Amino acid sequence: METINQLIIVIQISISLAGFSGIVASFQYREGTKITRGDTLGLVLLVNMSLVATFFSVLPIVLFNFSVRENSVWGICSMLMAANYTVFLYYILGRLKHVKVKRNITKIIHSLWTIFCVVIIILNIFNSLGIILHREYPPYFVSLLLPLIVAGYLFARLVSRPLWRAIRLQEEENHLK
Repeated sequence: METINQLIIVIQISISLAGFSGIVASFQYREGTKITRGDTLGLVLLVNMSLVATFFSVLPIVLFNFSVRENSVWGICSMLMAANYTVFLYYILGRLKHVKVKRNITKIIHSLWTIFCVVIIILNIFNSLGIILHREYPPYFVSLLLPLIVAGYLFARLVSRPLWRAIRLQEEENHLK
């Protein structure tokens, strides 16, 4: 499959995730519904990551339309992606200070997330500077996949979390009877 076609598929998936999450959230969070800081952070991350993946999928297409050489396109895009991941990691770590993490698995996931982001930052810096990697498309594409994977997970969480809350409430009511 051609790189442009892959980027267009990423754009379509990203916009779909962002749009459907807005629709789902508008029906879930009505008056009287308890909204936690974690729920809000998850929804904000889902929308932001989807739209950022869209931007970084459109960027190479725009550069190609201005007749920029292919290796320069991947160098420019990789450097901007590294900057984005750096700011994003700083933002996430700052927001997570205020979220109470109770489960060890969540702490492990946060640690793995941080490590993976650092690896992606280094990978993109190397790709943009031509160190080891030679301004290629595959490292950039890998960088696009992480936001999609996380956005997909957050979307599944957004859809399923209210169901689990309802089940938990029903079990508590049955236990009290």
